[in-house]
Amino acid sequence: IYAGKGKSLLLGNYLLLEKLGQGGMGMVLKAEHRRMKRLVALKILSPAVVKSDEAVKRFQREVEAAAKLIHPNIVTAFDAEEANGTHFLVMEFVPGRDLSSMVAADGPLTISLAVDCLRQAARGLAFAHQKGIVHRDIKPANIMLDGRGTVRLADFGLMAFASNVTDVRS
Repeated sequence: IYAGKGKSLLLGNYLLLEKLGQGGMGMVLKAEHRRMKRLVALKILSPAVVKSDEAVKRFQREVEAAAKLIHPNIVTAFDAEEANGTHFLVMEFVPGRDLSSMVAADGPLTISLAVDCLRQAARGLAFAHQKGIVHRDIKPANIMLDGRGTVRLADFGLMAFASNVTDVRS
C-alpha cells in the first residue's frame, strides 16, 4: 500500500491476504470478501493461461462442475467471476493441510487415519461420479484434511464429464 500498489491487493469484492499455492493454471489465494467478511480461497487463472482459449474453456468446465458438487467431502465453490480481465473461482477456505504436506512434515499417516481419509475421499468421489464428473487428478496434494478431521477433495481442474471420458487414465 505504501508503495502505491494497494489496488493490486483487491480483486473485485475480495481483499487478497496470502498465497496458498500455485499450479500450472494459476494460483490459489486466501482472501476476504469485503462486505461479508468471509474468508475464501480464490483460484485465479494466470494471465498467460487466459490467452489460451482452450485453457479458459477448461476453467469454465471446472466452474460448471464445481457448481454441481455440494458435498461434505468436496471443497464448495461459491462463485466464479472476472474482474479487470482476471478470471477466478471463489471457493470455501478450508483451514487445515493437504495430505502431501502432512506426510512431508509429520511422516506417514497412522493406518487408521489413512483408512479414514480414503473412506471419506471415496465418498466425495462417489458423489462426483453420481453427478457425472470424474476428478482425474486425485493425489495427496488435492486431499485436504480440515481441523475437525473431515477430508475435502480439491482441484477439479483436470475433471471431465463422465460422458466425455473413454479412458480415465488419459
